[in-house]
Amino acid sequence: FYVHTMTTIQHASEKEGSWQLHEEVPSKKELESAQVIEYGEKFTRGKTIEHNNNHIALVESGTSINVAEDEDLDFCERLCNGFASFLFPKLTPVPFEVFIFLTIFSAIPALLYIAIFTKMGFGLKTFYYISDNYEQFGVVLGAGICLGALFLYLFDCYYWSSYSGIFLRRIFLGTLVIGIALLTLCMAGTYPYNPISLFFVLSAGWMILVRQLLFSDVEAKVFVSWLSSPFFFVAVASLVSWLVWALYKDGNEWNLVVKISEAEESGCAPDFNSYPNLDCQNNDGEICFTADIESNTLIFDDCDELCVEVFSSCANSFIIWVGPFLISLGYIFLSFFAAFLREGSSPEQETTKFAKIWLFILFATWVGASLSGAGVGISATLAALTLSSFIAAAIFLAISFDKIEREEQMHKIRDSLVEKYGNHFDIFRGLLVVTSTPVFLLYFVVSFLIQRIRDINCCHGGPPPRTESLRNVTGSGWLTIEARRLIREFLSWNITKVLTYAVYWGLAFMVM
Repeated sequence: FYVHTMTTIQHASEKEGSWQLHEEVPSKKELESAQVIEYGEKFTRGKTIEHNNNHIALVESGTSINVAEDEDLDFCERLCNGFASFLFPKLTPVPFEVFIFLTIFSAIPALLYIAIFTKMGFGLKTFYYISDNYEQFGVVLGAGICLGALFLYLFDCYYWSSYSGIFLRRIFLGTLVIGIALLTLCMAGTYPYNPISLFFVLSAGWMILVRQLLFSDVEAKVFVSWLSSPFFFVAVASLVSWLVWALYKDGNEWNLVVKISEAEESGCAPDFNSYPNLDCQNNDGEICFTADIESNTLIFDDCDELCVEVFSSCANSFIIWVGPFLISLGYIFLSFFAAFLREGSSPEQETTKFAKIWLFILFATWVGASLSGAGVGISATLAALTLSSFIAAAIFLAISFDKIEREEQMHKIRDSLVEKYGNHFDIFRGLLVVTSTPVFLLYFVVSFLIQRIRDINCCHGGPPPRTESLRNVTGSGWLTIEARRLIREFLSWNITKVLTYAVYWGLAFMVM
């Protein structure tokens, strides 16, 4: 019997009913029939992992493992166990009272969102009020945020090291974050997925605040791993409550009549300009048809039935209706991420497994929404949901590891990617050339401006303008050190091969 101990494989022998690890390392031949058990779990029915007809898993060196009888699992049991282990995250065990406590605090943001931004609450009124009163301020607010961010970037705010500089940087960045949040809400009428995106980012901040106030003695990484169970419970509760509500009465279901009847109420304006050949307005300048939800019919007042297309681009009512389901999706994402940080987990394997699950969920959601007649806007909504979930996960990751640990993790991820996909990097570099060349050119222009500001050396710090590794790189004295590092990376590419793939990508885009 052998056990994998994170770094090596060691012998294990039975002692007083358990298996104890030994120092000697088995030979490769001995490992052909090795039995290895899973970290933190007993070797029992339903807990084994099959790999090359052996039981494979991880344990810590020096620990004792209780081993039960090794019995063969029947096919159905093996299938169910494999399906469950694939579909559900490996939740971190926590004390019951801690689970209840964290579940309540995790549910507070979800309940607030459901009450304010979904049809189960006052979502229709909220979206209409925001669209009618605040959407006109979005352009001005967005321009101010862009100018403020450009100012901080040009003056190297991330290099300000004095006490006053650090204080000002925090003030400016905090103001930008608040401005982005307000902009997100102001544009909810045009981009209805904005509130759900903001929700997940704020939920991460909320749980960090809970830790600071009530669990300050718990290590950040441990606290985040504890959240896997509460997040998963809230996700299931949100999904079940939404399904029960939707099936409770006909008026809560989704169909074309509901979409049309709630389009204007949710902040959508009819798009008459896209259909100039259709007379879709009555004498009062309003739409020429009405929706009767009780009979589930549309009543037209001497106009073409194609006039319903004036609301074809409106996704507001669907996003408001499906809001609790989106909450469930996001919390499942965060539950899997929190489970990655549990002690003894294998982040690479867990990430690969979850990536497959997440892609399947997104695809199934997109297909279901398209078949229900709500395909407009669903792709952007799922993309925004994924991006905001990654931002929330990044926030949790930032508090779970210090700077050195984060750099080590990034190096491990980079080395793993190079080892697995290094031979295919030129394909992705070609895609980068096709899609991002204008962005890079703009970056070098901005880099030139930043270097001129650095040369003045006014009220900010900065990196050294010259280093030995960059002394002979193009742009010395003209571009920033960061831009010259990027140039050095470009020069290390196989330019001919990368440009060849770029041409192939261009042809593919043209054909599509």
